[in-house]
Amino acid sequence: MDLDAPQGQGAINQNGIFKFEFYPAKSITLTCRPEHKQSRIKSTDQKFYELNSQQYTVKHSLNKYFSSEVMYDTRQVYAVSSIRSGAVLNSSLLNGNKVNYRSRIAPWTGVSFAVNMARNYEKNRALMDTGFVETRDRQTMTYDWGLSSVAKLTYNTNVETGYEGQSVKSNSTDSLSTSVIIHGYKGKIIQELNKYFTINGAAKYSLKRGQDPLVSMINSHTKVSTFTPSLGFTFKPLSQVFFEGNYLYAQSTGDASTVLETVNLETTVNYPFFRFNLGWKLDKSRLPDYLTSEVRASLNIQI
Repeated sequence: MDLDAPQGQGAINQNGIFKFEFYPAKSITLTCRPEHKQSRIKSTDQKFYELNSQQYTVKHSLNKYFSSEVMYDTRQVYAVSSIRSGAVLNSSLLNGNKVNYRSRIAPWTGVSFAVNMARNYEKNRALMDTGFVETRDRQTMTYDWGLSSVAKLTYNTNVETGYEGQSVKSNSTDSLSTSVIIHGYKGKIIQELNKYFTINGAAKYSLKRGQDPLVSMINSHTKVSTFTPSLGFTFKPLSQVFFEGNYLYAQSTGDASTVLETVNLETTVNYPFFRFNLGWKLDKSRLPDYLTSEVRASLNIQI
């Protein structure tokens, strides 16, 4: 996604991502994924954004019933929010790292249980135009767990059901602590009309409880329930080409009352040596009121 230059000036964006995979054993995959992103003001060639990150992953597939993954990620982000006459007035430098562990158990066909644990740490150093330097630390611990199942009603109709749980605890030097637990229940019906066209309908209900400063700075026992129905389709005219689309309506009630509508359209061309993806996303929200549109494209070449 393109970044906006400070003060509305035009920007030149560059982004490079590499991925290296190693297979020391049949059941083990090692992955290294460096990324560099940089943005400059078009008229002056002055840098106002830079991202450098390194991601290392170890995957272990013991058998068809059990798999696990450990990921370590480091990143450094430099961003400028204000420039005047070529001089930087406001900027920030963020250093962070993340450790993530996930495992999946599938004891029976169509049934799986997943667990995910993540620790994220960020240290942000902001330089103001007054010369004041502000330093903020933030650490977040996240635990996810879930149970899902797939059942075949007829030869062309599948039903997916599942439960998802999440616990989030976050501490920051510049805001109140966050401690919430979320429980979610979901269901989905997939109907294959023919070999080219598939439709689906889904619904999800989630309940969030706990202390969340984004919802309330006063109430430490907030409660927000969200109901999310959705409709979607997949059209596959060729084995290498398919189109996907879905519409989602999410309404939250309780201590936070919001409505979010999302439309997603995506085209994928997949061949043995390359994969091309083109997508469009529209978000419309009420309370708060906003409308955003995003177009994205990616090309992956396998050598």
